Amino acid sequence: MITRLYVDNYACLVDFDLPLKPLTLLLGENGSGKSMVLEVLQKLRDFVTTFTNVGTSFPKERLTRWSSNSRQRFELGLAVDEGEFRYSLEVEIATTEESSFVVREELRFESIGPLTRVILSGSGGDCTISENGDDAAMKVVGTRDRSAVSATFLTATPGSLLARFQDAMRRSHVLRVVPERITSRFIRGEGGGGDSISTRFSSWLYDVKQQIPDKFSVYEQKVASELLDGFTSFEFRQSFGPRWTIQLRFGAPAATNPSGGEFDCEMTLDELSDGQKALLVLYSLIYLGQHPGWICIDEPENFLALPEIQPWLIELEERVYQGKLQAILASHHPEVINLLVGEGALWLERDEGGPTRILTIGPENDTGLKFSELIARGWING
Repeated sequence: MITRLYVDNYACLVDFDLPLKPLTLLLGENGSGKSMVLEVLQKLRDFVTTFTNVGTSFPKERLTRWSSNSRQRFELGLAVDEGEFRYSLEVEIATTEESSFVVREELRFESIGPLTRVILSGSGGDCTISENGDDAAMKVVGTRDRSAVSATFLTATPGSLLARFQDAMRRSHVLRVVPERITSRFIRGEGGGGDSISTRFSSWLYDVKQQIPDKFSVYEQKVASELLDGFTSFEFRQSFGPRWTIQLRFGAPAATNPSGGEFDCEMTLDELSDGQKALLVLYSLIYLGQHPGWICIDEPENFLALPEIQPWLIELEERVYQGKLQAILASHHPEVINLLVGEGALWLERDEGGPTRILTIGPENDTGLKFSELIARGWING
């Protein structure tokens, strides 16, 4: 579980220290920094798991505009059963993407008790790594514009603290559901991780079915029983080479068949409504995501009808209470606000376009109004 995010000099996030709970709801007006928080989490996840360079992960356009400082700092706390990882990163952002580089990168593990272990520490491409923080350290000479954590993905010893941090960062999805990107055609093997649920949904579903067929079957049953009337199964078919398509099979009742009797039909994902696509994605996070893991969703209520929002939120809460998921949501919707405001809501705001500030809020108020109504009337501010 992510316990803390610190960001300095990234857009409107300046000396920004965000505490996080198992379920955190980010609220605030448009432009207050909610989406920027999720973007930073995605950038950090990608930087330490996919070997992307500094310039790609942290483009110069994201430097705080009113500052002349060209260095960005990030810190991330990530708790596991025995303690907490503390990851810190400082990068120098140059005018060209190729010139940006890592100033310093460090990974520590603070176990329950006084012991702190330094797992990784270095700068400028030279890094000292001790996979468990208490064994012999090795010197790694890498590229100064990449993360040493990502550079050791293939070589880290399974079960070591370094490998566990890498795995915890990969067990995540940061996304905004964009239905027009969800299509039936896909290239096998492009599913990957990270935000692939939102950008390569069909390929990701195919990979999940091959890897965890039992969980996929439960997901299909959920879709059939509550999400899509008449749905029976997903069918994956090879077109040619690595190109595949996904079809949704439906069993239509006899009353809809002029000739009598039940009959099957198939549809593509492209034929579904935007709301139906959104439901498939949102429930896939609950039923098919890696547990334990963490998900960050920007405005999950988009495209959903009112009766569809609360059931998904309730199932999400159940997974959080069971310790299977951590959820960080950014929302404007009154249904989401009123249901989750007591779980760990944070109000983000900016004074006259300045840096983002955080205000912790709760459901208690003496007005008798729902919390969403207080926001609508402009009565929530710092």
